[in-house]
Amino acid sequence: MDYFRSEYPNATLTPDAKVTGKFSKIERQIDLLIEGEVTDFRFRIVVDGKYRNKKIDVNDVEAFMGLV
Repeated sequence: MDYFRSEYPNATLTPDAKVTGKFSKIERQIDLLIEGEVTDFRFRIVVDGKYRNKKIDVNDVEAFMGLV
């Protein structure tokens, strides 16, 4: 988390955030949610931390896309 705090010093960092899906209306757990604003542009960054003993594949990427 220290890394993200140094990269986004003015943003709000929320570990273990709960976010309700825009369309699904289902609550999702986010490992780290970074929210901020830069010149009237609001942004949200989702960090999903996993330890893998092999390279990720397209299924992992699709699962993450479904989360966001």
